[in-house]
Amino acid sequence: MLNSEIVRSGTRSYLSFVLAIIIATIGCSSTVPAHPEYNVQSVDSYEYSQVLDGLRIAVHPIKAASECEEYFGENLISLGILPVLVVAENENTASSFILTNDQFSLLNAEDASLDRSKVGDERTWATINTIALGDMFFASMAFQKVEAKQMFAEKEFRAKTLSPGSTTSGFVYFQFPEKKISEGPWVVQVKAIRPIEQETRIFNIKFE
Repeated sequence: MLNSEIVRSGTRSYLSFVLAIIIATIGCSSTVPAHPEYNVQSVDSYEYSQVLDGLRIAVHPIKAASECEEYFGENLISLGILPVLVVAENENTASSFILTNDQFSLLNAEDASLDRSKVGDERTWATINTIALGDMFFASMAFQKVEAKQMFAEKEFRAKTLSPGSTTSGFVYFQFPEKKISEGPWVVQVKAIRPIEQETRIFNIKFE
């Protein structure tokens, strides 16, 4: 009788151990794997940049599917989402600038040779605004997971007041209609606010 109880107890312990392993395995497989941080460099290191009043801003679009998969775990391009890295450096010794991710727009010129003075003219440019993480439409179930949304939030450009000498960086996301990214050239428009002077500086950074 005692031996039977020992056997049953041992069996229960073994089954509990196996169940714990299964649960742990399922839990691990359901989490989104960690992806490397993007290697952010100085503004001068990027091809597309502009300087106004000592505020230097560079943009770097992630257009390669392989690069998207490496840093985001998904081919965002195939989902019609274009991630753009933004790097800003304030070299103005007297003024601060406020940057928020809702002040970024993507403009597509009808004519690549269009005069830059016409940038912002809605009759000539089609505007695509940044999208909030909660508004993203993801074809992959992986993006419905909390871990994935957290990863995107960590990489996203965050609102910041850039005091003299400070820097910031992060990604803004543009979602195209019908999940198809059309050809450029494109212009990332950034509106930077100088709070003390109550002025806005508009950057128009063109990329192919």
